Amino acid sequence: REQIRRIYRHLESLWSREGATIQAAFESETLIAVGRGESLTWVLPDDACWRPTGVRFLDTRYPPLNSQYEDHTNFFTRLLHVPPELELAKWVDALAELEAVESQSEREDIAIAIYRRLSRELAAQSSTNPPSPLPTWVGRMKTQPLFLNHRGRLISNSASLYFNDAPEYAVLFRDSPDVSLLAIPPEQLSAVTQLLTKSGVRNLSASLKVTVAPGIEGAPDEQLTQKLRDMFMCVARVAYGQSHERFES
Repeated sequence: REQIRRIYRHLESLWSREGATIQAAFESETLIAVGRGESLTWVLPDDACWRPTGVRFLDTRYPPLNSQYEDHTNFFTRLLHVPPELELAKWVDALAELEAVESQSEREDIAIAIYRRLSRELAAQSSTNPPSPLPTWVGRMKTQPLFLNHRGRLISNSASLYFNDAPEYAVLFRDSPDVSLLAIPPEQLSAVTQLLTKSGVRNLSASLKVTVAPGIEGAPDEQLTQKLRDMFMCVARVAYGQSHERFES
């Protein structure tokens, strides 16, 4: 590996005279060595990044270089144009490969990490004045099968896809072949809201109309009734403290 580093160092020293030739060679051939021994692979500058994403699935496909070539920052990032961070279009590319992951739970963890990162970017862009144009990859999220559903399948956005923000009702639809729920826990809603909004994915709660079925009568909950009776004076004190007039009426 040290020999490879010496070669890169020498190429950098030649850049002022042979830069165009060197860059053309790296763009057409896989000349960036990653790993060592039997795990050694070779990649193009476009298939690498400088800093890791923190998502092993992504870092395996688009290896970060900083840990292996920390003394060659200038050569890789400024001369060969290896991106400092993995381009978000590559994060979207990775979504299309999720079904290759055998474990459904691992698949879901990867999908959530990617959705959160994409949503964070959209939130940052919408906060600028004026708001930045939407990235081109948003169009892919709207039309391509890039959303992981509760069955572990990648599907496209449609009228049958929902974010499960109402788990008490979602259980009624989990076995319905006509309904897909995103494989994102309800508590993650705030972290993916921007992505869902810009992609047109609806919340389940906003698509439901809940009514009491005819002929069904309620049953008294004696335990809850007694609890409310026991707390009556506490509730009365709060109501009196907040609004004397309303309490008296």
